[in-house]
Amino acid sequence: SLFMTFAGVLLGSIVIISELFVRGLYYGGGSSRRFRSSGSSRGGGQLQVIIMIAAVVFAILAPIIAQLLYFAISRRREYLADASAARLTRYPDGLASALEKISSCTDDLTQASKATAPLFIVNPLKKQGMQLSNLTSTHPPIDERVNILRAMSHGASLVDYQQAYDKVRKSKSPLIPPSGLASDLNVPIRKPHQEKETSKKDKQRGLGDVVRAMNQFIFLTCLCGLKLKIPPEYKKETVSCPRCQHVNRLPKAQLATIAALASTLENEVQLEESKTDTKAESKLEYKRTSDQWETFSCACGRNLQLSPAFEGDHLTCGSCGKDIKILK
Repeated sequence: SLFMTFAGVLLGSIVIISELFVRGLYYGGGSSRRFRSSGSSRGGGQLQVIIMIAAVVFAILAPIIAQLLYFAISRRREYLADASAARLTRYPDGLASALEKISSCTDDLTQASKATAPLFIVNPLKKQGMQLSNLTSTHPPIDERVNILRAMSHGASLVDYQQAYDKVRKSKSPLIPPSGLASDLNVPIRKPHQEKETSKKDKQRGLGDVVRAMNQFIFLTCLCGLKLKIPPEYKKETVSCPRCQHVNRLPKAQLATIAALASTLENEVQLEESKTDTKAESKLEYKRTSDQWETFSCACGRNLQLSPAFEGDHLTCGSCGKDIKILK
């Protein structure tokens, strides 16, 4: 992009300036005798003074330019981080609210420094006299970032963020690379939902379920409501509920189409079954029974997990690559 081209030119200029400074010191020092021996010591002396002054000026400006470039790249990165987060979560309004809460924190960050400031979500040095809107800040103004996110009312794609960015700043300046805008698809905004308040015990239980899911535990909800957590070493196809003694069969992904069994001629039945199995082999489906952790087995035998936060309509098996349709 034009910005990165400008950054590369500036960095190259800084290298050239540093070379000029080194050469200026060289010609202004030990090589002065060559100018005196040429019979033009006065002109040589003036040239040395000019080179020395220019070298000193460039030596002062070079780190300043490099620092300003560093700040500009850091601010641009924060804008791109907001755009990527909005596209990933599909909830720009929630991100804006989170930024407002983080920026309103009054706790002093004793470990924050100028070197680590770009690693924070908001500028940790704003309380030390640094303004968020000037050229020496590593982060854009919080108000501007929040306004851009709240202006994304039609979608959460990179294109929507670019349009909101231009609208808030009241000027068209390319932030997202053209390749990103061209390949980006329409991303609808996710509607907010009220989360249930959970107790400390429920949070600990949920964390334990995540660990068990990573270790291939099987989650099964009985008819009585009890959630069974079966270790991966369990090889039987059924398990009895310790509360109601109901025999539960371990769930498996079923074929999406059922073979039509013919009532005549055994060879025709076998032929019909083979055709149906071939068509339905890659079309599996599983119907969810609750909004908790669930486990079911793919046709290949691999156990697949569905978390409470899963909202998709299909799942791909990591072993055989089959696409399984998830019914609700």
